[in-house]
Amino acid sequence: VDPPHAPQGLSQKIVTEDQAFMTKAKQRGVHTRGLIDHVQTGQALRCVRGIDVNDETVGLETMKATCLGGPGHYLGSDQTLGLMQTEYIYPTLADRTSPKEWEELEKPDLLEKATARKEQILSERPAAMFDAATDREIRSRFPIHLSV
Repeated sequence: VDPPHAPQGLSQKIVTEDQAFMTKAKQRGVHTRGLIDHVQTGQALRCVRGIDVNDETVGLETMKATCLGGPGHYLGSDQTLGLMQTEYIYPTLADRTSPKEWEELEKPDLLEKATARKEQILSERPAAMFDAATDREIRSRFPIHLSV
């Protein structure tokens, strides 16, 4: 059971950090930090949602099969693999390798990865497209920095 104020505390933390980031981003035009923070925010939101406890999620039959007659680990069970897809946050930028593997991979830099991803996003045509007249009207009223 979670402490009664944990979800509210995490939610407020996310809002506060998001507001602070947006203020900095508006002042400096920084998007890289937002890509990095996205993973942390996702993990915090997952914590806020809480844990579902029911017959399906507890998986007593999976435990019984694994511990009494199975391989001794849960990675082969359909239940575990399914829950890993819905309950686990897979980071898109963060490095989850061991320190040894990280060394062998020549110490990939998170900031460099985030900067490259930012450049990729900014180089792609925006998904929101308007007809030419609407686009001109919007650009005349607001400082749009994305090319047409």
